[in-house]
Amino acid sequence: MEKHCIMELPVLTAEFGNIEDKQGNSYVTRSVLDMKGVDLKSGSPELIIVMLNPGKCEIRNNSVSYDSTLHRIKNVIGGKIQWIRIINLSDVRCPESKSFYELVEKLPPEHSIFSEVRALELDEYLKGCQNVYFACGTSKKANELLLLAKNSIESRKLRILNESDDYYHPLMRPNAVRGKWESQVLLALK
Repeated sequence: MEKHCIMELPVLTAEFGNIEDKQGNSYVTRSVLDMKGVDLKSGSPELIIVMLNPGKCEIRNNSVSYDSTLHRIKNVIGGKIQWIRIINLSDVRCPESKSFYELVEKLPPEHSIFSEVRALELDEYLKGCQNVYFACGTSKKANELLLLAKNSIESRKLRILNESDDYYHPLMRPNAVRGKWESQVLLALK
């Protein structure tokens, strides 16, 4: 695991891997991403954010750089929390949603950290954190993965901070909806 500090932004740490589909094609995965404040005082994540997949987050030479979603999370939450951990419904990086949903159909269940075969790994990522916030978007196509994740989080007796089942993505468009994500997450953090 490699650590990075880009300008004065929080330190990004990520774990990468690969997964093969049923035809033997290999895909890059990112199982976890940590945004840690430079002056970190906590020994474990204060907040877990569950997103759809690594999306457009660029991966180069086993490192990750900020994309617009990570910037948005940093700008809204960054000053309030020292350590945010992002896990995804699926670890597979796929920038286009339509392609992502087609790809998921071809992958074994372990493309998701929430699959039973990866329960011990998930326990490690959740260790020490009680607060989970879902920001995986509102597409009904993700319902199966979302239900798997929610059941997994609830079975571990963690606190889901969302007030409703509207799991807005930080970059939802138009701006009126984007504001809903910001208000929802800030209210949950109080």
